[in-house]
Amino acid sequence: MNARKIWIVLMIVVLAATAISAGKRAGRRAGKGAAMGAVWGLLLGGSVEDVVEGAAVGAAVGGVSGAIDDSYAKKDARRAAEAQAAEQAQQAEAQRRAYEAERLRLEEERRLLEQQMAVVQAQEAQALSQNDEAIEAEWIEAIGEDNWNGLIALAKCQHQRAHLLAQAAATVENEEHRLASLWLDTMIVVDQKKADEAAGYFDQLADRDPEIDTAQQASIEVDKAILDIRELRREEGISCSQ
Repeated sequence: MNARKIWIVLMIVVLAATAISAGKRAGRRAGKGAAMGAVWGLLLGGSVEDVVEGAAVGAAVGGVSGAIDDSYAKKDARRAAEAQAAEQAQQAEAQRRAYEAERLRLEEERRLLEQQMAVVQAQEAQALSQNDEAIEAEWIEAIGEDNWNGLIALAKCQHQRAHLLAQAAATVENEEHRLASLWLDTMIVVDQKKADEAAGYFDQLADRDPEIDTAQQASIEVDKAILDIRELRREEGISCSQ
């Protein structure tokens, strides 16, 4: 075997090894290339040496072709992976935008609800204020302004001021207002726990108020009124011991 044949054989061995390391596709292409090269040599009527040479050249060409295909396949796989990653990123961004839009919508709904609640509360406060004013007007008409202010003073534990207002109301011409001042003075002494003094007031109420038959009944009614006033003090955090 001359030097040319030895070189061809070595090329076949090297190319075969290269084909194996280049991957399955490159190996298949190298094998096909070698076979096609051998067939081509026989078709041309060449010798065995020509067949060997043709196989070597075919293997080389096929191996290179397979390696190129492998390279393209890897690029295609990388591109596919990049495209998938890009698509996933787009989906994630779309979800983020959807969540943000929903958050903004809910925030706007909450703001509108707070505005509506503020309007309702303002309306309720106005209604309560008007109702309070109406109630106050009714009380003043029924018992007189001095007695009304005296009740407020009693609720605030201002017993001396309440008594002075009751005394002022006792001098007016309106009989109902004068009777209310007696009730107020009686409530003042009961709230101060002046039992002996209160007994005289109970007798006066039984004599002057057509709705009261006995001093005991007067005592019961005054006690009820004082309980209501003390409950109001607890709600407002007012203490007479201060």
